[in-house]
Amino acid sequence: MRNNKFLIISFFLLCLVFIFLSCKRNQKVSNNETVRDKIWLWGHVEGSHNGHFGLPSGLDGSKITMMEACNYMGIKNCMVVEYDGKPEYEEGANYAAQLSDCKRIGWSAVGAGTPDDFVVDHVKPIKTILQLSDKFENLKEVMFDDFFVGDKPRVTLDQLHEMRTLIHERERPLDMWVVIYDFNLEEYLHDEYLEYFDVLNFWTWKSNDLDSLEANLNKLRLRVPNKRIILGCYMYDYGLNKPMSVRKMAEQCQNALKFLKDGSIEGIVFLASCICDLNLDAVEWTREWVTYVGDNNIQEIDLREINSWTELSIQKYTNID
Repeated sequence: MRNNKFLIISFFLLCLVFIFLSCKRNQKVSNNETVRDKIWLWGHVEGSHNGHFGLPSGLDGSKITMMEACNYMGIKNCMVVEYDGKPEYEEGANYAAQLSDCKRIGWSAVGAGTPDDFVVDHVKPIKTILQLSDKFENLKEVMFDDFFVGDKPRVTLDQLHEMRTLIHERERPLDMWVVIYDFNLEEYLHDEYLEYFDVLNFWTWKSNDLDSLEANLNKLRLRVPNKRIILGCYMYDYGLNKPMSVRKMAEQCQNALKFLKDGSIEGIVFLASCICDLNLDAVEWTREWVTYVGDNNIQEIDLREINSWTELSIQKYTNID
């Protein structure tokens, strides 16, 4: 009986090791890439969050554009995401042209939304994005934001299949990203949809749940072992409508760097462009962090040295904890 129990436990542990190694193999991090190569900025039209989530509005609100925010933060990849109807699809070319200096950009087929925001015309955004990608070669990703925020996903399974066919069955296929929140591990997540996506963009909605980040990432990997994962890092605590503490921001970055180095994730996204000119401590510290680690080769990073720098660098900020 004891031998049988030992065999069962051994088999279970071997399965976990196999799944973990499979996940690492699916993360695309080459030996000569720098940290900056793998960092993205989540982009919204200027002023998108003004007056929301406890952020200022009017003359005190944000005015920075996506490209200005990328330059300010030292980030060369930008994910353009529709928020409150902006940018409109007809404006796409103007915004894509503004981001022509970015190495890579992505565009949302499904933007920020609520449980009741079902996509009416699922083909139109895809055709618009594909037309943009034909004109702007740095457009390589398609984002599905807030996809699992209600009892039903934002499009049906048949609609998603049609969207994937349009995105993938072309001379230059694009990657399909989908946002997954930590709370999706308990509700709203429909596993049958996940096979259609190339990248899972994982976010922790409230800062007080960041202590569970590594455990939640492991849950996601076990649930969907063959998908690439990019970690989302909020620079403002949107879930609690307050500024992100610098320590919580630093913990996010430290974990992200560790996961990036060990191959658990293949990238990091900081949210959002439209708060980068509000003099928020978490944003300013993140800018310092990107400058400090950005040009380091991922595989050669000394995590202990960077953690020591982090502890010193956060001391000058007032909103540490």
